Amino acid sequence: MSLIRPKIFMFATLAIMALLTGCAPTVQTVYLTPEVKGQVVVLKTGASAQFFPLAKSNIYHRKYPEKAVESDTNGQFTLAAISQVEASWLMAGHAFNYYPVFIEKGALRYQLLAEASVKMHHLETLTLSSIIVESELKGEPLLGDSAPSALHRCNFSWLTQLRRSLAVNSALEQHFTQRSALSAQEQTYVDDQYQQTRLWLAQVKRSCDWRDRHGLPNYDDMKAGNEYFKQIDSALSNKSLSKHDNENNTK
Repeated sequence: MSLIRPKIFMFATLAIMALLTGCAPTVQTVYLTPEVKGQVVVLKTGASAQFFPLAKSNIYHRKYPEKAVESDTNGQFTLAAISQVEASWLMAGHAFNYYPVFIEKGALRYQLLAEASVKMHHLETLTLSSIIVESELKGEPLLGDSAPSALHRCNFSWLTQLRRSLAVNSALEQHFTQRSALSAQEQTYVDDQYQQTRLWLAQVKRSCDWRDRHGLPNYDDMKAGNEYFKQIDSALSNKSLSKHDNENNTK
């Protein structure tokens, strides 16, 4: 009898929670990361800028470097999702999260963001391409214009990724002036690059803590930071290589 009572109590508790929360417990496979398929390419600059695939770059989910894969001779890779079996609650609603994916080649190391569901009960697969500027492979850091000092209140690592992404955008715009001059595949590279910039911008925004040491908002820093973010938003909406901007021009 002493063993039966705790079990009855446990099931009763689960039943009450299910009624109160509108969800049901279940044991199933949960995906901790999405599956990511993609291609790593190098932007070779010069008199005639071109894209070339990058072989043997290492790609892995942030928390699982032991699961790294290599890009093939075409720069392509498939990074498997990480999953586990666990008891979870099936709840109404759907939210998204960013899953960092690291890319390494020699001394170069940077991140992509893969956007997928917060709680994945089914496999989600994303296709991403990533651009490396040739100079980065030579050990030259690639960073955009300096950010205002107010952004010391934001995640430094994520801000660095945002500035790198902005610098890649600048390199693209320096060597390609019109979207129509790009092949369909090259347009995909550019679209994915701009999308990465948008994701990093959102990631940095939500990392900022504008409170001072007393817990009160620092309005000067908040204003400076938001003006910087607004400038980036505006620039991303008015790019000659942007799919969004070119669609508007054809209407």
